[in-house]
Amino acid sequence: MTLDEAIRERRSVRNFTEEALTEEEIKALAETALMAPSAVNYQPTEIIVVTDREKLEKLSSFKSEYAHFIDKAPAAFIVMGDTRKLERTIVQDTSIVTTQLMLKATDLGLGSCWVNVVGGVHEDGRPADEVLREWFDIPDYYFINAVVPIGHKKNETRPRVYDDLDEKIHREKF
Repeated sequence: MTLDEAIRERRSVRNFTEEALTEEEIKALAETALMAPSAVNYQPTEIIVVTDREKLEKLSSFKSEYAHFIDKAPAAFIVMGDTRKLERTIVQDTSIVTTQLMLKATDLGLGSCWVNVVGGVHEDGRPADEVLREWFDIPDYYFINAVVPIGHKKNETRPRVYDDLDEKIHREKF
């Protein structure tokens, strides 16, 4: 699959089969994601790979909305960045890694979905990142950007089609 094909094919997937990811797939996903560019090449991003069924079930409740399906995936990747390296670009650096992770999943024929951590709230009212820190022993100086469940798609998806791209592209000025 070409990069262009992966970009067009990538869709948010929330239904997965029970088939586990292989160690080779997990390694390919993590390595490709972490090869992303970063500001000043500081490479602050790190990933926690979760495959334990009980932890995935717990992870599906780290925030009160839009995370409930995480336990349907055989793996989830927590994408975070060490703010001690270069805090002012940590959102961008971890977002690029998250994007590359999802594109690699598409390239491997897998499905994924970006589950945002920023601004999320657990059902007990605590910030979602605080909950993740507690559950996964993440130090306070790590910014937690996203949780990305990845697995074999239960249903096929169709490529994204934009009918209004010409309206979104501006030349020289708005």
